[in-house]
Amino acid sequence: MTTIQLYVHETPTLTFEKASLPLLGELLTVEVNKTFRLAEREELFQELESICVELLQQGRELLESIGEAEDFIDFVYVNYENRLSSPTLDQLLHFPFQQVQAILEEVFSEVVDEVADKFFEELSNRLEETTDDELVMEAHVGENELQLEVFLPRTFTETILLKDLMNDYQGMLEEVTRWFLEELM
Repeated sequence: MTTIQLYVHETPTLTFEKASLPLLGELLTVEVNKTFRLAEREELFQELESICVELLQQGRELLESIGEAEDFIDFVYVNYENRLSSPTLDQLLHFPFQQVQAILEEVFSEVVDEVADKFFEELSNRLEETTDDELVMEAHVGENELQLEVFLPRTFTETILLKDLMNDYQGMLEEVTRWFLEELM
């Protein structure tokens, strides 16, 4: 998972200091030092998104120069860290950054097969650890979905939207594991 560290403080004025992205042993940072009135939350939100986009573009360039496929997979899953515990920032982070999402979707489309393979492998391992039955499964990546088929011990199919897998990999892994265990029991 990639973490963007955001530095926003509210005393004495609402100030967006900087944003940082630790990646591959480097710390990419954009200094901002811009103040906002409390009524200018929309402007702060736009500035936050703009800086996050800039950091992700820098990060993508770094990954393209020295990153491995696994690094790209981790890059797709972004978390935001409110380093100075700003209540205003906490509120703003409940809303999605559309431009950030567009960049992440582009990167995800480049590594979707690797993500699907990793998901299938983790799911298979979880199911094998939990059940005593021999499992025979296959996975197929479509344009917008991942189809998982179980042939043994009983035949059934489950389809996962790739968008859901991109937005919440760990949550989908938990949910699909639960679905499959219910089907197998």
